[in-house]
Amino acid sequence: MSPAGITTYFTNGTQAEFVPLEVWYREFVLHQQLAKLPLFRQYRRWKALAVWRKAVHSIKFKGSADYLVKNLFMLQPVLQEAFLSVRASCLEVERQQLACTVPGQPSTLQQFTEQHAACLQDIQQQLQAVCTEAANTAQSACERSLAALQQQLTGPSTAAATAAAAARRSSAGGSENHRRLSTGGGDSDRKAGNNTSTASAARQVLPGAALEGVHLANDSFALQAAKRTEKRRLSSFVRLLDLMMADSVHSMVVAALQRMLWCLQGHSIAADGSEHSSSSSTPAAQDTGLSAQPLAIQSSRAVLAVQSSRANVHQLITHSAATTPHGSLANTVTGRSSTVVLQLEVLLNDMPDQLYLEPTGQAFIYELDAWLRGVAATAKGMQQLLHHPDIKPYIELPAGSAHYSEDADLSQSLGENYDRLSHSLTSCLHQGLTRVEHFKAGFDIFRDMVVANRQFGRQALEEAVSDGLLDLQGLRGLLLGFQQQLQDVKNIPATVSVGVLEVQLSRLVLALTPSPQHCLSELHALLPKLAASAYSTFINRVRTYKKQLARQPTMPEEFVTHLALIAEVDSNRQPMDREFDTVSSYYSLLEEFGVATPPEEVAAARCMDDEYAALRDMTWAAETAKTSHAQVFLAQLQQHAEDLARQIDQLREMEQGEKFLQDSPDISCRLAEAAEMLAQVREHQATAARITGLLQQYGGDSMDTSALESLAESIELKHLLWETQQTWGATTSEWLQAQFFELDVTAIHEQVERTSWQVRRLEEGLPPNDLVPKLRASLTQWQELLEPVVHLRNPQLRERHWTAVADMLGRPVDRSPGANTTISTLLSMQVLDSKERLAVISNEATQEAALEALLGQVADRWRIVELFVTTFKDLKGVYILGDADNVLQVLEDSKVTMSMIQASRYVGGIKAEVDRLDKQLKTFSDTLQAWLAVQKGWLSLESIFAAPDIQRQLPGEAAAFAQVDRTFKDIMRRAHDRPNALQCGTTPGWYESLRKCIQTLEEVQKGLEDYLETKRVAFARFYFLSNEELLDILRQHKIPQAVQPYLAKCFDGIRLLEFGRATAEGPAQGNDILAMLSAEGERVAFGRTVKARGLVESWLTSVEANMRLTLKALAKKAFKDYSAARRPGWVLSQPAQVAVLASNIHWCQAIERALTGGSVIVTHELEQLQTHCVLQLEELTNLVRGALNDLQRKSVVALITTDVHNRDVVAALVRQQATSVNDFAWQMQLRFQYDADTDGIVVRQVNARFDYGYEYLGAQPRLVVTAMTNRCYLTLTGALNLKLGGAPTGPAVYGQVLQRPCPMRCLGLLR
Repeated sequence: MSPAGITTYFTNGTQAEFVPLEVWYREFVLHQQLAKLPLFRQYRRWKALAVWRKAVHSIKFKGSADYLVKNLFMLQPVLQEAFLSVRASCLEVERQQLACTVPGQPSTLQQFTEQHAACLQDIQQQLQAVCTEAANTAQSACERSLAALQQQLTGPSTAAATAAAAARRSSAGGSENHRRLSTGGGDSDRKAGNNTSTASAARQVLPGAALEGVHLANDSFALQAAKRTEKRRLSSFVRLLDLMMADSVHSMVVAALQRMLWCLQGHSIAADGSEHSSSSSTPAAQDTGLSAQPLAIQSSRAVLAVQSSRANVHQLITHSAATTPHGSLANTVTGRSSTVVLQLEVLLNDMPDQLYLEPTGQAFIYELDAWLRGVAATAKGMQQLLHHPDIKPYIELPAGSAHYSEDADLSQSLGENYDRLSHSLTSCLHQGLTRVEHFKAGFDIFRDMVVANRQFGRQALEEAVSDGLLDLQGLRGLLLGFQQQLQDVKNIPATVSVGVLEVQLSRLVLALTPSPQHCLSELHALLPKLAASAYSTFINRVRTYKKQLARQPTMPEEFVTHLALIAEVDSNRQPMDREFDTVSSYYSLLEEFGVATPPEEVAAARCMDDEYAALRDMTWAAETAKTSHAQVFLAQLQQHAEDLARQIDQLREMEQGEKFLQDSPDISCRLAEAAEMLAQVREHQATAARITGLLQQYGGDSMDTSALESLAESIELKHLLWETQQTWGATTSEWLQAQFFELDVTAIHEQVERTSWQVRRLEEGLPPNDLVPKLRASLTQWQELLEPVVHLRNPQLRERHWTAVADMLGRPVDRSPGANTTISTLLSMQVLDSKERLAVISNEATQEAALEALLGQVADRWRIVELFVTTFKDLKGVYILGDADNVLQVLEDSKVTMSMIQASRYVGGIKAEVDRLDKQLKTFSDTLQAWLAVQKGWLSLESIFAAPDIQRQLPGEAAAFAQVDRTFKDIMRRAHDRPNALQCGTTPGWYESLRKCIQTLEEVQKGLEDYLETKRVAFARFYFLSNEELLDILRQHKIPQAVQPYLAKCFDGIRLLEFGRATAEGPAQGNDILAMLSAEGERVAFGRTVKARGLVESWLTSVEANMRLTLKALAKKAFKDYSAARRPGWVLSQPAQVAVLASNIHWCQAIERALTGGSVIVTHELEQLQTHCVLQLEELTNLVRGALNDLQRKSVVALITTDVHNRDVVAALVRQQATSVNDFAWQMQLRFQYDADTDGIVVRQVNARFDYGYEYLGAQPRLVVTAMTNRCYLTLTGALNLKLGGAPTGPAVYGQVLQRPCPMRCLGLLR
């Protein structure tokens, strides 16, 4: 260093360097500044760290490289050779094909099954050979690896034998492997044999030098430990080989399933094995499917007219993609497609008529599943090297290697892909079969055709034709329809490709063809018969008309028939023309459709026109000759009319003779002459009618028959005169001589009436004569005699009546059997003089008989009426009366009937019987009423006095009831043994016993009422219960739970009480009351436990008091917690009643604070309060829309109803500009206040003041407060303040039923 600068000298011979001082100083300053930088300040430490990191990285890299060299199998020559050999075998396995399906070469289900079974068997043999070869290779590699380890540790001398043996096996296995791979797998049997010989050679070498080199008896512990480590390493190597082989099998299985899936999805396989889709190879494949117009098969009487649609089969096969959902038949083409792989048929089953697939879809699904199971079994059949017995001596599985199971690798490799592809295969095949099912459904029209054609028969056709249901056009339609059906069936192709499935239809065509052919044959057999029948009917009719027209009339009657025939032929001309056309059409139809017809019938039909023309000519000729024939026959008829007039004159001369109106002893002779004249006049009348009819038909004048009719009437009356005279005389003589009590009075009366009508006719029609008056006199005498005869033959006459008749006639009428009493005898007794008295006696007998019949009906009815006696509570020997309405109805009807009998004027003769039955009925009525009254009282008291507690509390009443009980049960047992109602009701002594029982029961009932009154006085809420309900409670006073059913009547809101149950502190007593439950399910726990012991009224009073104390405490707590908690959460934590009450108190306080703030700020405060009320309502609205249970929802809804009213009140105060708490707009409202002096709640309205009653109300809904409600509140609270009552009235729409109890609820009082 010098003032000029700094010189630097180097010892290595380098030239010295001079730096000026200024430069050096500058560099020194820069160096100092650079040294202060963090980079250079910590450079030394960073450099040391970098050197350390580089050294560590180098060490780790070297260690990793050494580890890989030591453990990576591919880097070790011994194991590398075995690994590559096994890998080559695995690649060969991957190239094997498990799926033999070839698109475009469809196979049947049987062929599919056989081909894949053979393929699976061959693959299994190849896999077995590969496994054996891999085992030999792995065994050799393990031996050589252990030998190398031993040589490394002990030297080459001890491992020479092992290395030589391993080398020999390795070279043998390698040559075999090379030979197998070079032949591409070769024959499976030959490979199996070669592998077997190799394995045998290995087993022959292994027990010698190899095992001696592996397991030396004098190995040191260090050598044994090294070998165990190497064996564990070799286990991993063998495990790797297993995984590699499993992966190859997995690849083979996945490739097979993928190939099968591609085939079933309709993809073609290229020559190089690659798949490509061919779904759009042809335009037809994109617009195919199944649709067909249904065959319009119509029938007469459901079996006849079958008409085929004109839809051709090409449309059925190729024009249905638009109607198939999602284009499911888009690959349907006629003929064989290049993508079909399976083949099936559509067949028709005769019984039942169903189309089905052969084989069925289920069979395809089953065989595919069987192939999948076979593939899985083939894959799982490969033995793992890790568990091979020849390799186990060379490996050692590490501890805890349970996951190295024999099936672990295979299940892992086949798991997800196998399941997914299997499902896809099944789904794809199912879709293909579904498309085939849709395709098959298109042939339902042909199935329906077969079903309809099966009902087609010749007999049904004949009936339809005969009934007029099938005409010629219908037959033509049938022929055309069946021909079209046959053509449609023939148009069905033999083969159709539906996706990947080829459907064979040839057998279906063979099954369908006979149906329309049979129908056509039936029609061909029937049509000639129908034509022949129509021809025969028509030609026979024509020939019949010709034969009848050929006959010439010879008499007027025949000419009339001839004219009718001409008119008939003329009127039938159009129908016959239609018949002619029909017959011609029949034979034209036969000729059109080539139906075989006998030649003679065809020839006869051709000659039909000539015969029909001849009939028309004959009809015209007969019509022309009709006038000339009419003139001839008209002259004959006029001559016949003149002859008939002469005969009538002769008969009139005979009729006018005096002998027919004079008396004659020989009545029979006169009657015969009159009958002869009557026959002649009847004959003349018939002749005149015939001549008149013919004259009218010929157009002549009608014949006058008035004289003939007058003559016929006169002769008829004279014949009737003599006939009546003969009949009446014989009949009266017979009546006079017959026994009186054997006469048929009805027949006598009918004969007299008939004769009277005949005599009256004779008197009107005949001229004056002596015979008719005599006949009238005799008839009058018998008419007078008939009345007493009828009276005396009255069957209702009794002995007392015959006694009255004897007194009247002076002697009795002999009525003994065989007595000779006749009408003559009665005439001798002057019965005609006493006929009025006889009429009175007969009428009395008739009326008395009617009353006796009514009385007998009443008595007979009571003989079968029985009391309905039933068992009481299934107690043996205890009975009660059941439904007595039937007995009471019969009793009422009987009373009405007896009243009517007693009111009759004719009851005197049977009064004793009437009085006796009437007395019985009255006694029965009284007894039954007393009986029912006793039973009613007994039923109401029996259960009461059956309780021992009631017997102890009411001993006197219990003893009295016991006496009634014994009497009643005794009567009921006797009634059960003899249930006749009238007998039971009139049993002596029963009525008196029952009346005494009634008196006793009244006394017992009065004592019971007094007892119950004491209970009600002790607990006033018992007044809300009936006697039966209160007695039910008292009867079970030792069971506190017995009051549960009646709590709702005693308390407004308590439905149930919660009795003691086990708690954490210990079991609670069963009679401890813990809480009260409302009908809505709300539970309010009591502040302290109530003991349900002693008298019922006592502990119920405690319940009432505890209810009030509990509600008071809850209300006080809720009032204090209101401001400290959020209102929605506070509402849900309080009972519904307490929440509404506390909310109203705070609302009233808020309003009064606002009203006391001065007139300037009152309106502002009220408006703010109104806004606050609206916000509170919004909070509750959001709350009620949330997830609440039923109880919480009811509680919130009740509070919302109250808040809505509060909001409206605030709005009204704002609207009315209230400025003070003394304004009536505020004073009129119900105001709730907390009174600190009394520590209670006070309710005010105007000048009325009430202490809140703390009656538990539950979660009941609140009534919506309206203007009408406010007025009711004002009125009712004012009345209550004055100790008065109130009853709102008005129309039902005002809801006074609901408004009356609502103020009481607001005051917390029992309504």
